[in-house]
Amino acid sequence: MTVKVTEILNKVMGAGLLVASMSFFSMIDRAPEVILPGLLFGVSGLYLAARRDRRVAAELELQQRVAQLAESLSATQLELSATQERLDRLTDERDFMRQLAPPSAPARPSAGAQ
Repeated sequence: MTVKVTEILNKVMGAGLLVASMSFFSMIDRAPEVILPGLLFGVSGLYLAARRDRRVAAELELQQRVAQLAESLSATQLELSATQERLDRLTDERDFMRQLAPPSAPARPSAGAQ
């Protein structure tokens, strides 16, 4: 809601700047010679006001994207910690199973090898 108000306010300010610059330059004695610089000055003010709106929208979009990335990162970290815990449990289980297994007998040389 505040973004819309800001956009409208910027456009009104730009249009006011355009009218004010044209009226200022038209009051000068040499009006035909300076009306073009006044027009260019006003148009540049309107352009800057319109450009400012796009920057605000881009910053808002950037903030939303950063928030999405932060959520994604936290979800990934949770998954990573859960996977690490599962890996630790499996490692402990493997070590326990190795302790329960009987010791393997040493390999005997085969009879044909003598």
